[in-house]
Amino acid sequence: IASGGQPPNYKFFFYAQKDGATALFLVECIVNTASAKAQIKVKADDGTAAEAFSTLFQSALSKFGLS
Repeated sequence: IASGGQPPNYKFFFYAQKDGATALFLVECIVNTASAKAQIKVKADDGTAAEAFSTLFQSALSKFGLS
């Protein structure tokens, strides 16, 4: 939903909704292109689903070579 930054750090914000449910997730993702590392913060209205979503999001990032 938004992004910005200066090399090598870029910040991205994403949102998602669990399919077939009302659970919402907000993600802040800070990517350091020099180190190919990403830090994510996940906020959710359903705390029990936040950890599973975080794992899924990190798995998706790993496909781009980010850890």
